[in-house]
Amino acid sequence: MNRTIKFRVWDKKANDWYDSSRFLLLGDDGTLYDDLSFSMGGNPPKECKDCIIQQFTGLTDENGEDIYEGDIVNFNNKLVTIDFNEAEACFWGGSNDQRYIM
Repeated sequence: MNRTIKFRVWDKKANDWYDSSRFLLLGDDGTLYDDLSFSMGGNPPKECKDCIIQQFTGLTDENGEDIYEGDIVNFNNKLVTIDFNEAEACFWGGSNDQRYIM
């Protein structure tokens, strides 16, 4: 199975996607760190508390745009938010009463 693994990061403080030219580190505990300070001057990386990591689902929409977890998509004429279900090891969308495996 050949699947592209990629991520994007939302910066809540800047209200924008994280600048892809910056370096990010993911700690063993899942903490995200901004590595710009480390790579530029040897300072320890700073914890990025205002960032949300989203993983690519491997799917694209009808326009060929990548779908990431957290995205809201129109599925069967219903708006659903894409989430990762750890128990089922799959991406899914929907509400609590009705879920759709992606």
